[in-house]
Amino acid sequence: MSRGKGEGSVFRDAARDRWVAMIELPADPVTGRRRRKKVTARSKAEALRRMRAVQVEVERAGDVTSGRPITVGEWMDLWIARDVAPHRKPSTTADYRSVSERHIKPALGRTRLDRVTPGDVRRLHERVTATGASSTTAAKVHRVLRTALGAAEREGAAARNPARLVRSPPSSRVPPRSMSTAEAKRFLEGRRERGDWARWAVALMLGVRQGEALGMTLDLLHLGADPWVELAWEVRRVTWEHGCGERSTEGWPCGRVRGADCPDRRAPVPAHLEAEQVHGGLWLLRPKTTGSHRAFGLPRVVADGLAAHLDRHRPARFVFEAAPGVPVDPRRDWGAWRQALAEEGLPPMRLHSARHTAATLLLEAGVPVRTAQEILGQTQALTTARYQHPGRRVTAAALEASSDLL
Repeated sequence: MSRGKGEGSVFRDAARDRWVAMIELPADPVTGRRRRKKVTARSKAEALRRMRAVQVEVERAGDVTSGRPITVGEWMDLWIARDVAPHRKPSTTADYRSVSERHIKPALGRTRLDRVTPGDVRRLHERVTATGASSTTAAKVHRVLRTALGAAEREGAAARNPARLVRSPPSSRVPPRSMSTAEAKRFLEGRRERGDWARWAVALMLGVRQGEALGMTLDLLHLGADPWVELAWEVRRVTWEHGCGERSTEGWPCGRVRGADCPDRRAPVPAHLEAEQVHGGLWLLRPKTTGSHRAFGLPRVVADGLAAHLDRHRPARFVFEAAPGVPVDPRRDWGAWRQALAEEGLPPMRLHSARHTAATLLLEAGVPVRTAQEILGQTQALTTARYQHPGRRVTAAALEASSDLL
């Protein structure tokens, strides 16, 4: 029986003693070039059956992959190198690569990209939590996989994105431990005599992120009659990568293990990012979003504390320096935070939780959400709301005011 145009063709490959079926696929969406998929079988009937299966999948999903099958592990490496690293900050790229190496590739690395099923995605969730990781980590792994498979679907490397069909694991709804108003007050009072009051006041009273605080420069800090600060940079530690070539089974061409020891080492900073190397692996990068690059007025108590800090330390370029012109390393800053908490009798908590404390103080002070967004450098009101945790005193006062209407 003859077949019309686009219905596929079947012929016998005598040299290989196989039957071959060729199926027409939709044209390449970018180049417009013709695309076909080849399937083989030992018998003509089996070749026809496989051809029909591909045609049914094209009818259902709109497309299927063509060419040599690629595994999930190969796709993750390709996607990170091509779509993530050139466009995202080094810390984000490193985070995605860590998720891929620790969770996705061990579970799905050898699975063909075009054969990943929703069941495979669910088993990935189970594997992540079985290692002792939280459901929040499992949700993060799901987001990375869903994004990677979405890129594969758009490019025709996979017919569909099965991660989009599976519900993501629930993220933790418990807010991180942060200081109450009383704890923050006691903490700052205790730090006045220890010489680091200004650093922690910037975190707890202004809600400035760690990298932004360490990236504060003297030329963008004004402590006169109308004090204000502009947060235009953030300090990040960038891990060096090998620049000597591709890694083989025997190691890197340079013979070194660490990228920092490679004679041709390079910093994986995308070309489009405005960046400056200030010392070793410490770099200045622009803040994470456009809204994060901001300027706002300073309360007099913080301005006076910063002025006292500058008089005492006489920095050369950065407000908080480890050496003249060298900002404090984020790792050293994190260690100082943990030590300060222990000295003031407070339990361990993330430094980022200071932003939650600052956001809650703004809420308790009755600051409008839009103003709080501007201070915290957040573009979404919902994000600001997740950082604000009103206490019983605030909620009781609000209910007292509303009950007075009755």
